Amino acid sequence: MTNESLSGVLSLSDCAKSIHTHGRLQALAYSRLTASSLSVIGSISIIIYIVKKHKFKSSEIHPLFFLGIADFLLSSILIVGNAMFLRGHNEPCNIVAWVVWILEITTHLLTVMYALVTWMKMYELNMTTSSSREKRANFNIRRSILQKVLYVVCWILPIGLGLPRFQDGIKSTHGCLRCLSLWAQDSFSGGDDGSKSETGALSDYASTVFIIVLWLSLIALVLLYGHVRVMIKRMIRGRGVFSNVERQQEKRMQRRALLYICVFFVCWFPTLVVTMWARIVGRRLDVSKTDEFSVLMGQAWTMTMQGFLNCLVYGWSRVDFRKPKDYQTVPFREDGINGYGATAAANSISSSL
Repeated sequence: MTNESLSGVLSLSDCAKSIHTHGRLQALAYSRLTASSLSVIGSISIIIYIVKKHKFKSSEIHPLFFLGIADFLLSSILIVGNAMFLRGHNEPCNIVAWVVWILEITTHLLTVMYALVTWMKMYELNMTTSSSREKRANFNIRRSILQKVLYVVCWILPIGLGLPRFQDGIKSTHGCLRCLSLWAQDSFSGGDDGSKSETGALSDYASTVFIIVLWLSLIALVLLYGHVRVMIKRMIRGRGVFSNVERQQEKRMQRRALLYICVFFVCWFPTLVVTMWARIVGRRLDVSKTDEFSVLMGQAWTMTMQGFLNCLVYGWSRVDFRKPKDYQTVPFREDGINGYGATAAANSISSSL
């Protein structure tokens, strides 16, 4: 080991076995830096707009605001980690990897929370015609309390789950790729040379928790938005004349619900592949192999672009988010056209997404 390694500084050549691998590691780092920078810009734009326009007073904005904060923190830490990797600083990388792991799980939970808030709002609107005012008021009180509790859980639970991995990070002295934050690059193989480390059991725990949370989040999104689509159909078709205008409106709204699921899947499926590969095969993906490097490059872009895509899909593409508070429109629509009859039923859910 060189004196630089002992002092906590490693050159890229210490992590790479060849000039070819060295270039690929640099490409991964710069790709993640670029995508993370876009996510920082996107998420901070949402946060600033909500604060400036005083939109946080609306409970429907809370899930977007908290998701924006989590995306901003995750993207910022990824920028720091990849910059440290390119500069050869290795010492703080165990802590960086730990924070990234926590924030990734936090974003998963907050994405599900967004879907849950949408479902609860839609459920409330579907019960208005058959429920008394008192029953709706009680439901709103219970919903408000539950949402506050769940927001706290979304931020606290990942930290609790991450405590064993924090101990792993403190004990570990290997892993010059950790600042690059390539999922499972050292979770099962131990050192950078592929040897099994004494902290392998804790690394197994970290990736297992990540896989479970990711799968449960994806399943929850499919179930929640699937039922939301059913309730949209029920609301629009259950009131007034169902014309071609309302039929097209229903399709657009349902496509938007499907879009939310697709964005999450696109962002995290490559990461799931990388993590499960290491869990099943027992080694990290090898950047020197073209096919495995392609998977890592895809993961480098999709996961780090989450904040940027979220700001577009959940925020700026929604007319009701960009317009004043008293502006009413349809949550799944981009044109913001209001209407009557069956369309009015859809307009009543304008702030739910």
